[in-house]
Amino acid sequence: SFYEEHPVLWILTPEQDYKVVLFSAYTTSAYSDSYTVYTGPGQAFDEYLQKAQGRSAVRAEVDLDPDAHYVMLSTCSYLFDDARSIVHGMMVPVERRAS
Repeated sequence: SFYEEHPVLWILTPEQDYKVVLFSAYTTSAYSDSYTVYTGPGQAFDEYLQKAQGRSAVRAEVDLDPDAHYVMLSTCSYLFDDARSIVHGMMVPVERRAS
């Protein structure tokens, strides 16, 4: 229910603001392959995104774009030893409003 009320988060930087569309949330080990770093698009990264969606405890209707930028956020969880709560999101640039 929390996800349904909060399906996005925001990242604001001096250069660009982003709406982050969340598509996956789950608990995993601190030693999980979720912490793999990718430097660009490709088949391995596409498979990683699909795996993240498959692990998710929430069902998000998000079409993943292989050319988009993504963010993964992680924090400690206490469900088991070395547990981590993870969310994945697709970064969508947004235009700033004139002030």
